[in-house]
This record gives sequence, structure tokens and C-alpha cells, in this order.
Amino acid sequence: MKLPAHRAGLPGKEVSFILCPLTRLSRIGGTGHGPARVKMLLDSYKISRVLPCLADPEKIRVIAEISGEIHEAFPYLNAILKGCIYNHPALTLTIKKDGKLFTLHAHHITLAKIEDEKEAEEILGWLKNLINETYEKRDRIEPNFSKGAELKALDMFKLLPGTNCKKCGEPTCLAFAVKLVGQEIEITKCTPLFSGEYQEKRNVLSELLHAAGYKITS
Repeated sequence: MKLPAHRAGLPGKEVSFILCPLTRLSRIGGTGHGPARVKMLLDSYKISRVLPCLADPEKIRVIAEISGEIHEAFPYLNAILKGCIYNHPALTLTIKKDGKLFTLHAHHITLAKIEDEKEAEEILGWLKNLINETYEKRDRIEPNFSKGAELKALDMFKLLPGTNCKKCGEPTCLAFAVKLVGQEIEITKCTPLFSGEYQEKRNVLSELLHAAGYKITS
């Protein structure tokens, strides 16, 4: 629309104004000083623990605490990413990328097979953007609540003591891992795993089994 110069409060010629409809952003909590930001599902994260990676001693395992709960994004991430292990009842999602494992929990994130803290920060930044962007587009994504990829016996074997002690009743640790993945044997049958020496391995293995929906008896 056009206004005469004297009505626009400006000297000279007519002044043209373009009237635009309110955008989605400007309607959500706008203050009159520009469009309001859409609330992010994940605002911030902080690395709380750095541990040796038991699957690869030359790398590290990182645990990061996060702001808020992110589990609402899990079924949408499970729909757009390949090879995820989603445990809907336990609210966990494990992502495999470039030989690394990222397990998302409702209140924290665990990274495994990481080179150093710098790489961990880069991955956490990538995950933050991925979670927020996916959640923002959730209306256009069909959620996937299926469990997804299955665990592999070789991955489980790497987290066992590897002594082939036969206390579990199997001839080798690899044979035990095969039955463990097939849910034909309980993890508790590996008694050395429950000693103090293998506590970290037990924690990682239990976390993977739990994330994949396996029942773990104490």
C-alpha cells in the first residue's frame, strides 16, 4: 500500500509499505521485537565422564548429560536413520555411524569408540542439530517404533572377558556370544564378567543388551 509523505511522517514522495502475513515463527511467543525462536528439544549438553573404550583400548567412551528430555524424537530418528536399535519401553536409541556407537537416553548420551574429546564435542554438536531438526519436522515423518537392527555376536564377543574359561558351559567366549545374541543364554552365566576386573565391560554390554530390548536378570 502507499501513503502520502505527510501521513507517513516523512518529507518528500509517497512511501510504499509491503504488508506481509504473520509467519509461524512470529506467532509463537512473539514480543514485537522480531520472530521468536522455536523451543529446541535439546538446548545444551555437557561431557560428564571420559572413560577408556573397552571395545577399542586406543579410543575413549564419553558420557554427556543433556538438558531436558529427548526421547520424543527417538521414533522419528529411528524412521530416518538406518541401522538403529530402538527400545521404546526403555526409551533408548543406539545409532551406528562410521564404526562408532551413539546411545541416546532420555537424559544423557553415551558415545563409544571415540578418538578424543574434540571429536566427542563435534559428534555431540551433530547429534544436537539432528535431534532438533528431526523433531521440528516430525509432522512430515512417519514414526518408527520397531526395534530395528539386531545385535551381532562379534560385537558381544569383544565385550566378554575372552578367557574361554568354559564356566558358562560353552566351549569358547564366541560360542557364548552367539547364544547371548540369540537369547539362548543369560549374561549372568558368564561369572568372570561380574567380577570387579570386568566391570566396565559388563556395563557397556548390559547397556547394549538393554537398548536392544533384551531381558537382563540380576
